[in-house]
Amino acid sequence: MGAWAALGILRRFPLMLLLLVGPSAVVVLFALGTGLDVYPRFFLTLMIGFFVVLAELGIRYGRALGGERLSARHPLLAGWPLLLVVGLFVLMLPRVLGTPKQPYEQAIAWAWAESRSASASTGGPVVYCVGHAAPGCEFYAPRLGLPLDAAVARPTALEMQTARADRRRDVTAVTTLQRIGVRRWPDHFEELEAHWLPAQRFPGTIGDGDVVVWRPRAAVKEDVGAYASAARP
Repeated sequence: MGAWAALGILRRFPLMLLLLVGPSAVVVLFALGTGLDVYPRFFLTLMIGFFVVLAELGIRYGRALGGERLSARHPLLAGWPLLLVVGLFVLMLPRVLGTPKQPYEQAIAWAWAESRSASASTGGPVVYCVGHAAPGCEFYAPRLGLPLDAAVARPTALEMQTARADRRRDVTAVTTLQRIGVRRWPDHFEELEAHWLPAQRFPGTIGDGDVVVWRPRAAVKEDVGAYASAARP
C-alpha cells in the first residue's frame, strides 16, 4: 500500500522524484569520477530533497504571511531556494565524501607511537595502511606530522612480507572493513592472518568499520619474551 501511494504521488508530482533521486545520482557520479568507493551512507543525501521542499515552502508561505500573493509558477522556476540548496550541497561534496568517517587518526597515531616505542631498527618504523584504510592514511598522516616514508598507503602484499621478514624496521599495519578487504585484497589479508596479530582495535561507527592495528607475530613474541625476562627475579 505504501509503494502504491508513493507511486501515485510521484506520478502526480514528478518534481518530488527529481528531488529524491537527483542528489543520489550526483553523489554516485561524483564518487565514481573521483575514484572513491560508493557506500550505503552516501544515500542519506536523499534528505536533500526534503530540505529543498522545506526551503521552498518557507519562502512561499513567508511571502503569504507578509501579504504577497503566492506564486503560481512551477517550483523549479519559482524561486532560488532550490538552486541555493543544491549549490551548497554540491560545494560540500568534496569535504563530506573526502573526509574519513572512522577513527583512522587515533589508529594511525597509536600505530606510529607503538612502532617508535618498539623501534631499535636502522630503517625507522613504518605504518602500512592496507585496503580501505589507505584514504585515512593519506588524509591523516600529513596532519599527524609523520615522515613521508613512515606511512605507506596501499602497500603490495610483497612489500608487507619483505618488511615483516627483514626485521630491520618495526612495522605495523592498519586495516578496516575486514570482510570486504578479504574479498578485494586476499593476498594482503592472508599475509596478515598468517604472520601478524591484532595489537589494538578502534571501534568504528558503521557495520564492520572497526580500525585494527596489526603487528608481526615475531615482534609480539619478542616483546612478550623480553617482558618475561625482565619480570624474573
